Amino acid sequence: FYTRPFDRLNFALGTTWIAALYPETYYEVGYTMYLTKNIALTTDIQYFTHPGGQYPNAWTGLLRLTYVL
Repeated sequence: FYTRPFDRLNFALGTTWIAALYPETYYEVGYTMYLTKNIALTTDIQYFTHPGGQYPNAWTGLLRLTYVL
C-alpha cells in the first residue's frame, strides 16, 4: 500500500495426501502491519478441507505481535 510501504499481504494455497482418500488442502490469507519500526502485528486466517484426510473442514486463526531489536 502506498501509505504503508513496509506492510505485507500474503496469500497461500497448499495440498498434501496423507495416506487417505481425500487430500488435505489449505487456503491462507495473512497481513503484517508494522506499528513502529520494531513492532509488527500479524493476522492470519486459514481454512482446511479434509484435515488429516478424514476430519471435517476447519478454520483457524493467528494473531501475533513481534518485536525486533
